[in-house]
Amino acid sequence: MLSEKLFANFKEETGSEALFDQVGYMFLLRSDEEVASFRENVEMQRSLGLKVDVLKPDEIPQYAPHVSLEGVQMATFCRDDGLGDPHEFLSGYDRAARNMGVQIELEAEVTGITVEDGKVSKVKTAKGDIATPLVVNCAGPYARLIGKMVAADVKVEPIKRQIVTTGELDWVRPFFPMVVDVRSGLYCHKESKGMLLGWADKSVQPSFDISVDPDYTDAILEKALDLMPQMEEAEMANEWAGLYETTPDHRAIIGWEPSVSGMFHVTGFSGHGFMHAPAAGMVTAEVLTDKKPSVDTSSYSPERFEKGVLAEETNVI
Repeated sequence: MLSEKLFANFKEETGSEALFDQVGYMFLLRSDEEVASFRENVEMQRSLGLKVDVLKPDEIPQYAPHVSLEGVQMATFCRDDGLGDPHEFLSGYDRAARNMGVQIELEAEVTGITVEDGKVSKVKTAKGDIATPLVVNCAGPYARLIGKMVAADVKVEPIKRQIVTTGELDWVRPFFPMVVDVRSGLYCHKESKGMLLGWADKSVQPSFDISVDPDYTDAILEKALDLMPQMEEAEMANEWAGLYETTPDHRAIIGWEPSVSGMFHVTGFSGHGFMHAPAAGMVTAEVLTDKKPSVDTSSYSPERFEKGVLAEETNVI
């Protein structure tokens, strides 16, 4: 919710334009178990001030036409949610940071971190050494490699996920939301004048492989045809693979590394990274400048894995 507020007020915050298209976010529910779980979610979300609706099947087409309603018992829909272009937002933050005097070094690969007397003292890069008492490990799927540089075990694994986009489809409406079919795990939303389709193959093992697997693509397309039969007329425009930065409980790691002084982790978002990024950045800045954080991040501590205090995130796509 904090990120959503920052996305919506991005120009006021940074001076840069970045589109946040608030078309909403919908979960389609087909089983009794899914309905019961999501009714609990809705109760919790509303108690925290989130505006989320419960839709009957005949109400779904007004938001997501052409989605198959076979077996659908209900849907949840938050109309304030939306879509954004990560490149636009990243570029805006980049410009705002540089205007404030931040020096950003591109293509400066980190090759090592020096620790003296249990404290971070230096970062070694391909462009030279940087003396510093502080390192923020926000290296995403590579966070574990950064941790190893100080002999820390960061519980993040890189796992491949794939995306498919279609060519132009005349039936995709400008208001079509982000739709998640909970049963199949398929998610989709409008992209340009077509659709973007994705799915998490739970059988994929951790690796840094981002080659496109045609069988993975076929599985996404088959699920898309089940959800939207009109996809039969679609042409595939593009496909690519990327890495989720996945933790054992699919929740982020935000907090100080307990084994080394001076390293702060902001990683492991497990597929939620873009939507959590503005809030995570704000909270990190607040903690590092000794301000009270806008969000309590104690449950995201790196130490929770050793302590066994986990709260599994279940709605992972």
